[in-house]
Parts: sequence; C-alpha cells; structure tokens
Amino acid sequence: VEKYTYNIAGNTVWRFGITLHFEINTAWEYRYDKYKNTNFEWATYGLSLSTIGTRINLINGKNGIPSIGIQVGFKLPILFPDYDIKYVAPRFLLIASKNITDKFSVLVNLGANYNGNNATPTGVYVINLSYSICDKWSTFVENYGNFTPTTFENRWDGGFAYAVNDNLQLDVYGGAGYNDRT
Repeated sequence: VEKYTYNIAGNTVWRFGITLHFEINTAWEYRYDKYKNTNFEWATYGLSLSTIGTRINLINGKNGIPSIGIQVGFKLPILFPDYDIKYVAPRFLLIASKNITDKFSVLVNLGANYNGNNATPTGVYVINLSYSICDKWSTFVENYGNFTPTTFENRWDGGFAYAVNDNLQLDVYGGAGYNDRT
C-alpha cells in the first residue's frame, strides 16, 4: 500500500521576558495535512497546537560550563477536531547550550512530552547547531525527535534567522523526517 503524507504547518511562538532569567511563552500552529494511499486521499486542517509555558535560565554558562535552563509548557485542548486532545498536556525540557566559538554554538534539549489523550509520556530530544553569519543573520541545522521503548521518530530541519531588532527574530526553516513505528 502506497502511503504519501504532505503537510504544511505555520506556527508562531511568542516569548515575553519577565526578567533576565524568566520568560512566559505561547505557541500556536495552523496545519494542513494531505494523505494518499492506493484507494483514496484525504486532508485534515486547522488549529493543531496551542500552548502556554515558561522558560527559566538556571545557569549562565562561562569558562567551559554550558548555560542550563528548564522549559515547562502545557498544550491546551482547544484545537480543531482533527487535532484536538482530551486533556491539558504537559511538556518538560532540560536545555543546555554552549558557545563553541564566537560564531558557532550547540544546543541540546532532553525531556518528556504528554500527548493529551493518555498518561504515557514520550521522550523528546533536540540537537541544534547554529552559526552566526553576521550581526543580524544566522543559520542552523538540527536533529530532533520523539522516542518510547518501542518507537523512534527522527527528523532533521534547518533554516535561517534574521534579528529584526533586540526583541524580534524571524525564522524560516524546513525539514524532513523518518518515522519507524515498528
């Protein structure tokens, strides 16, 4: 059986710094998914993500010590029917970042994510490599995914970021992934 999946997801993340070490944030995503197999094709679309959360910077790295923080967020059950969840779903991340040079940095996230439909968490990870092209432009490549004792989902993406000013950054990115659900 041929299976084809095509999706476009436009998302927006708003981050509000309360102090130098504490922020609140929210994320919203509108998604369009198209599926096709040998017999028919169908599409789903609508609001697919709504979150509120916080990030706390615990350690500002220096002298070989990475910066370390935690991020806690909650997915809200207010989505379009094709994407909706039953319960508020938490996500916890430990974040570590390190500047390798004045232009090159690495970021690693490791945590747990709940889907909002059951009480079984999924492990999540991100490994991000960033390079500062100049004062306003940077580029990145990252590997990220989800895992359980029986599944592993692996994805890659990359893109560019433009710092409009000290308070606004615009990103454009794209990627691909492979899901092994056996």
